[in-house]
Amino acid sequence: MSTEAKLWSTLRAALPRGKGVRYTRIETGLIQAGVADVEYVHPPYHGWIELKVGLLSPHANAPLRLRHPFSFAQWAWLLTHDRPRDRLRSWLLVGVAARTAPGWHAFVLCTAPAAVFLLEGRRALPYAVLLAQPGVKAYNRPRQVLEAIACIAKAKGLKRSKEQ
Repeated sequence: MSTEAKLWSTLRAALPRGKGVRYTRIETGLIQAGVADVEYVHPPYHGWIELKVGLLSPHANAPLRLRHPFSFAQWAWLLTHDRPRDRLRSWLLVGVAARTAPGWHAFVLCTAPAAVFLLEGRRALPYAVLLAQPGVKAYNRPRQVLEAIACIAKAKGLKRSKEQ
């Protein structure tokens, strides 16, 4: 069975080495509600990643079901820690496990605003419809996700103004 720990293990194995990039798994438990699971630093950018595991049914138009709900507190944390102008980006990363096969089917990366589509209590969108939403993209390999996080953070960061 796929878990967030296995998702982190898969991502950790794909982390770039020796390039100043740091990813740190954070476990806050009951200390503060909503704190994301992973803090990353990719100078001069940094941010947070909330990890979730989703199960994909083999049925057409089936929604992506999260093993553990994505709470409003988690979404609020991502939103308040997503300030591209300050080079701070936060993400929801869902490792999609197919129920019929071992391993990961895909890795779905959502910007903080787009993560609203996976909020607890919200009607689940079919997987194909979810992937068509702005700010949501699926990747086949964990390395692609990590590269996308670094590239998107750079692309969406504030360009230095003449006063800086």
